[in-house]
Amino acid sequence: MSEMTTTRGGGYSTRDLLVVAVLAAISGVVNVFVVFPFAKLVEGIGPFGLPLNTFLFVFWGSIAAFITGKPLAALMWSLLDGVVEMLVGSGSGSILLLFVLFQGLGLELGLALNGYKPSFRSAATGGALACVAFMIAFLYVFGFAEHPIGTQIGLLAAEAVVGWFGVGWLGYGIYKALQRTGAISQLRADRSFQVLEE
Repeated sequence: MSEMTTTRGGGYSTRDLLVVAVLAAISGVVNVFVVFPFAKLVEGIGPFGLPLNTFLFVFWGSIAAFITGKPLAALMWSLLDGVVEMLVGSGSGSILLLFVLFQGLGLELGLALNGYKPSFRSAATGGALACVAFMIAFLYVFGFAEHPIGTQIGLLAAEAVVGWFGVGWLGYGIYKALQRTGAISQLRADRSFQVLEE
């Protein structure tokens, strides 16, 4: 397998791991200092404020998956992002790792259903499933909020819709913008990275 080519499957190169790690470092810091304060603000409008911010925690994973082209890159990003958020000072504590696991699995499933192909639909499907997975963990695994069944269904539907459009637009949009600058093709052409496993 050529080191220049990013393909589904195959080994991870050091480049792939660095892409995932750098995105996790950036997203972890942004989430703690920008997204968490925004989340507190929108949650103040009631239970339906929560779906307005969940997608902002998730879209980075689709970018990691699209750049590397590798299965499990989104899940790896999600777990690393959670670790960074904890180290930087997230007030959520270690329970955060379970939430990012749920989100990462949802994102990974959505990307897998679309063959990890970089597309709006792939990012959107992953985003919808990741946001719904978060809400399932929030409502049913941890039981953080007790709502009537109609509100629960509404929250799950809202997470799906906002995750679909939010991650679809942001994740795929940023990936395409990076592609247009030539940054991704330059990264893939760099022969200084080694494939760790064939």
